Amino acid sequence: MSKIEYPCLMEGACSRLVVCFSSERKGHVVIGDELHREGHYSELWTPSADTDLWKPYMPPLYEDGEICWVWDRGGDNIPALRRYDAKNKCWCYRSGVRKGKAWENHAKFEGTLPFELPKIKD
Repeated sequence: MSKIEYPCLMEGACSRLVVCFSSERKGHVVIGDELHREGHYSELWTPSADTDLWKPYMPPLYEDGEICWVWDRGGDNIPALRRYDAKNKCWCYRSGVRKGKAWENHAKFEGTLPFELPKIKD
């Protein structure tokens, strides 16, 4: 395993918790979860190198609810417009329901829609 350079952002392997580590066990919460509020500081975190608990944080590709072009290779290759679900790191169903599909290809939509896409339904 490679040496970790600090500060670093680590995400809980099984939660949405994101901690900014200043050393192996010290850090503050950047994105909270059910147990830890944003800003919480501790010097007793499970070591950041513990890959069973932590993984490097990857910021979302797009903002939650942002409209994007999505399409898969093969098939008809016709792009569709979908809202991005940053919470689940995929795109919403056409109806706006979260936990939709992870498309192979995507691009930011720039322009004005002649119609309204459904808002995200939590």
